[in-house]
Amino acid sequence: MSWKRIYLRYEFWIGMVLAIAGLIHLLQRLEVPLDMIAKTYWPGLFILVGVMQAISSRYRDPISSGVLIAVGTLLLFFKSGLFQPQDLPNNLLDTLRSLLRGLLNRT
Repeated sequence: MSWKRIYLRYEFWIGMVLAIAGLIHLLQRLEVPLDMIAKTYWPGLFILVGVMQAISSRYRDPISSGVLIAVGTLLLFFKSGLFQPQDLPNNLLDTLRSLLRGLLNRT
């Protein structure tokens, strides 16, 4: 089954809607405001694609799914304010810190 054909199946779209609704429900249970969820669509997209890839029978790849979910979770922590670039260790390279600040300040 190609990527083109998987998007034409109604099961895929039902799964995507359920995954998005489940992610929003979990974030609201963690008391993350809905406007914060709306502003942080990139982390949600990373997490959602990782979960959908993990449960797919054809495109299952545990390593890339784990990386996508981990990157999405870290971005969500940064965007929601739970973890700030100032919390990073002082011995971190300044170039990495400025790169993180540049990426996180974009909206």
